[in-house]
Amino acid sequence: MILIKYLCPKCNHTTEITDVEKITNSADEYPLCCPACGQHFSKTTLAKFARQRAEEMINDALSRLKKQTSQ
Repeated sequence: MILIKYLCPKCNHTTEITDVEKITNSADEYPLCCPACGQHFSKTTLAKFARQRAEEMINDALSRLKKQTSQ
């Protein structure tokens, strides 16, 4: 399971996203909220952020793999 940390734009509290699929499949437009301030996060924003973070993690892993194989 991948854990993604999302920084609340209102209070800078870190919220952990553990199940991106549950968020994207949710009927609720604001499926998650900040536990510190109650700010609701939109499904679109969370999905976009999760996708971006996943791409960064994959690119980092591929970069490390290329470095290992070239040595």
